[in-house]
Amino acid sequence: MPIWLGRLVLVAIVALIVGAFILTGYGSPGDSSGLLIARVDGEAIDRETFEYFREGTEQTLAALADQLPTNAARRDFLDEQTRAALLRRRILRREARQLGMEVPDAELRDDLHSNPQFQTDGVFDRELVELFAANSRLGMGGLMEEYRNDLFVRKFRRLAEGPVRVSRAQVRWEAERAATQVSLRYAVARAADFSAGIEVSEEEVQTLLAEEERAVRDAYASRSAEFQRPEEIRARHVLLSGEGARERAAAALERLRAGEAFEEVAAELSNDEATAEQGGDLGWFPRGIFVEGFDQVAFSLEPGQLSEPVETERGWHVIRLEERREALDRSFEDATPELARQLLRDRRAREAARAAAERVLEAVRGGADLDAAASAEGLEISTTPPFGVRDRTVPGLRELGGLVELGFALSEEHPAAPRVLEAGDRFYAVALAQRSPPDPAEIEAEVQTQLDRATDLARSEASAIWYQVRRNELDEAGKIELYPLYR
Repeated sequence: MPIWLGRLVLVAIVALIVGAFILTGYGSPGDSSGLLIARVDGEAIDRETFEYFREGTEQTLAALADQLPTNAARRDFLDEQTRAALLRRRILRREARQLGMEVPDAELRDDLHSNPQFQTDGVFDRELVELFAANSRLGMGGLMEEYRNDLFVRKFRRLAEGPVRVSRAQVRWEAERAATQVSLRYAVARAADFSAGIEVSEEEVQTLLAEEERAVRDAYASRSAEFQRPEEIRARHVLLSGEGARERAAAALERLRAGEAFEEVAAELSNDEATAEQGGDLGWFPRGIFVEGFDQVAFSLEPGQLSEPVETERGWHVIRLEERREALDRSFEDATPELARQLLRDRRAREAARAAAERVLEAVRGGADLDAAASAEGLEISTTPPFGVRDRTVPGLRELGGLVELGFALSEEHPAAPRVLEAGDRFYAVALAQRSPPDPAEIEAEVQTQLDRATDLARSEASAIWYQVRRNELDEAGKIELYPLYR
């Protein structure tokens, strides 16, 4: 069972303990002849008991249920939490009895009489109990049975949780760690910065083609846009639509011919909301993207040339061709030497970048300053903002997974990261820049609070683990039966 679920179940049980009060000598157990929602080792949990406890679950977990998107999801969540709490009560009561625990009637009466909810001015008030019993779904007999179950569960939890202790030293360490801030100094080596000047011989190209043709083919496929491309143009337009659109398009063309910037005229006049703010820029496109009349005119222009007003189903356009890219159709065989040479150059650039970062780390391990070592390699140097151990990523270095944990493992005695970190074609040499410990007085105040919380959580987990072991055993033996909640 996840820790959070175990804690939710415990919260529900505690809340329900307050509600399940019983008196010895009243009535008989609640009617179990209705629909059953579960059986635990042969013992039935009936619908009346479920409905009674569900009211308490709804009050306790209302905030969590309200976060779910639909009424059906909220209902299912509360239903399953209620049934889980009831199963847990039955299983822990069963465990308590098998351990020899008992709940005599006298103990049950004493507990009931000492409950503040049933006292008036500090004195037990029988009428309050009777009023509660009258308003319950279980009747007095059912209430008595559930109250006895509560006492069994409380006894079992005292047995299971009592020996649990949490180390004060461990809590202090965690509190100090949580309050500490760390910043890192790092140098980055980019493969692109090392590619200039790398020479690749024809012999090396041929060797690669002979030994790694698949790698070259993969490179061709990944860069297909560079080798297989239809004719494309980049153009701008001003679109005028509605009444008088042709005349307004002609007027816009005159302004453009007079020297006004196309971007300003488009932003002012164009009815194409998608491109007006970009100065009418349509980006790069091949033939067939736009309607036929627009396409024919746009592809007939020369770079910098303006069109006459062009009519399409959207209105009247004035077009200017910005750039043209001719079609490409280079076969794999034609591109092979270039691809192989670039592949070898990229590999060597990566190796050179990694080696530079490793030399920086090695120098820092030997006592050198990271800035001096990085400058000697010509690498860019930066410092991260402070971050805490609970941050998911390090600001400025979000692409490096696990860096938060690594940063907190560094110290003044061992400031350098144990290895070069890699993200794509970038290689990082990382070292501790600063560790800011918390105020000891603040930590001392926090330790006691956290110690209490950690102890409560550890004890809850202890009984939750015990419960889950028994639950698994009963499941494997086929002694837990779950029935549909709605029929």
